[in-house]
Amino acid sequence: MASITMDKSLTSLLSCPICLEVLRPPVYQCTNGHIVCSQCRPRITQCHTCREAMGHIRSLVAEQIAASLRLPCMHQAQGCPEYLTTEDREFHERQCPFTPFPCPLRDLNCLWEGARSLISPHLQQAHPQITKYNRSSILFLGLHAEGPSPLIWATLLACYGHEFLILVTKSQSETPHFSIKVYILTKPPSLSSFTYTVNLKRGPHSLQWNSTHIPLWGAIDTYDLYSPLELSAESIYSFGAFHNFKFIITINVNDTD
Repeated sequence: MASITMDKSLTSLLSCPICLEVLRPPVYQCTNGHIVCSQCRPRITQCHTCREAMGHIRSLVAEQIAASLRLPCMHQAQGCPEYLTTEDREFHERQCPFTPFPCPLRDLNCLWEGARSLISPHLQQAHPQITKYNRSSILFLGLHAEGPSPLIWATLLACYGHEFLILVTKSQSETPHFSIKVYILTKPPSLSSFTYTVNLKRGPHSLQWNSTHIPLWGAIDTYDLYSPLELSAESIYSFGAFHNFKFIITINVNDTD
């Protein structure tokens, strides 16, 4: 405990005087020894403290001290209590549960950000049009609507001990089309733990689309692997009546995991 207290006291001495963030290598200093972080250095020509010309002198002592300290996680302001060494901090911050993520409805001008565990409560409180169902399959119904791009419909499914977000977006371009996306809001055992199926049917005509996985909301490294279902508005409406749309989405658990 004493060492953590010492780390906290030294942390205040290793804060950038411009952005107030804890310094991380590389650290730069002016000729008088005043330090600044690598993010702020390109934006200044004079030392923020003494106004001397700012060169590109590295503060090796500050870097060595910082490397030996347990410094706070970058998400401390969001509530993370962890103090970590430089070696451990990068790995922790990639999966810190306090990482702030944007609201899935940010395209509707919602500026909220918060931990992934708070996304579902936020959606239900701030966006009452989103309903949560305790089931693995849902008949998704949408009424024909026109308006500024994009138009978004959403719902939540709770099943298999996890929560899933369904987002249906209609793009109002020259050739309007629908995008159907499903995300998992709670971290799964692995990327391939769950898949989903979209079924459209009207009379003798049907279409079934199977996903390869369900990405974790906000996990940037999964976006490149994610190919959501995209169909022209004409195709979507052909399975409904009066330009409304309907389809069944089913969450599937991968038993091989």
